[in-house]
Amino acid sequence: MASSLSWSVPLPRILGSCRHLSIAVPEVKQQSSDLAAPAVATQASVPPERWCVTRRDLADLRRQVQEAVREGRISPTPRDNFDPSDNVIGPNFYSVVEQFIKPATAEMSVSWALLRHPEGLDCDVFVTHAWAEGIYEFIDKVLASWPRRARGAWICTLSMPQNSDIASLISSPATSPFAAGLAAASVVLVVPNQIMSVYTRLWCVYEAFLAQKTNKRIITATRSHVGSAARAMVAAVLLYILGLVVAAQMPSDWMEAPFKDFFDDIEGNQSNWMVGMEDIEGNQSNWMVDMEDPMEDVDEFKGDSTSCWAVTFIVVLLVAVSRFVSQPCLRRTINYLGLVTSSVLLWSGVVFFPYFVIAEVDRERLIAYDYEAGNLRRSLQ
Repeated sequence: MASSLSWSVPLPRILGSCRHLSIAVPEVKQQSSDLAAPAVATQASVPPERWCVTRRDLADLRRQVQEAVREGRISPTPRDNFDPSDNVIGPNFYSVVEQFIKPATAEMSVSWALLRHPEGLDCDVFVTHAWAEGIYEFIDKVLASWPRRARGAWICTLSMPQNSDIASLISSPATSPFAAGLAAASVVLVVPNQIMSVYTRLWCVYEAFLAQKTNKRIITATRSHVGSAARAMVAAVLLYILGLVVAAQMPSDWMEAPFKDFFDDIEGNQSNWMVGMEDIEGNQSNWMVDMEDPMEDVDEFKGDSTSCWAVTFIVVLLVAVSRFVSQPCLRRTINYLGLVTSSVLLWSGVVFFPYFVIAEVDRERLIAYDYEAGNLRRSLQ
């Protein structure tokens, strides 16, 4: 038999009365040992090739290290006597790992990368470097050379769990986390430094071998070229303004001035050319009269006649040019050419301004790459 349930009290009154109820929730205490076990399992459960960091992570790490240096949490040691006021090189990785990375990751027993990204990141870039370099120099070069569309970077000091037994992790180089990260990456970024060649470190040599063997794209990291681009733009603007100032100070007939003496010489010698032409024409008739027998020495006659007409043609041409040059139209034409030349130079500066800047930046990049190539050869020569 079916029964029906009916409410004798309106529903809003029941809900309102619930506000006065108190429910006791027992307190759950967690042991510290319960937190340590999942943390260790997190490092083991994430594939080694996903122990990566992002650009933002590196920028944050730089600020954190600077703050630690200011507060004295990272201080110089006999192995790394760095200058705390230096903001270009900074403490090396030996000091950063011992005084900053290990204390920061000791409680969770994971790498600094997994501390930032517990689930890991896809590996796009594998970074090879030496621990003796300053961390500021390292981060600046990596950020400036970061490949486009890349997100995760595998960096040994940040990717490896520094508080764990690293010796057991790298006991077999071919199956080590290094090899896994490099195999997953599409780009290998080599970071030179001012202290020593990265290839004095055996692991860097092995990583270079794997990169060549697997046909990875290899990039040499350098510092940012933004400063060189700014200097090139300033130099181009100053030179362009200087050219405009010099052009404004030049006389309007600057194009005609170099030809003034040429015009005067032509006008002064015009009458002499006319007299010379009359003498040539008179001598031509004398040459014809003096020939007693035109049929004799025909070759000599042809030679003299050819020379005569050649000289006559040259003189007539010079006279025509002299008459044309003496006219004001050519002077106006040359002044017009000067105006056109000035306009061409003006707009050429506008058009070639970007080219000059790009060429200067490219020159600075070549100098930087040559400098970094020298750092890679350091201690190896």
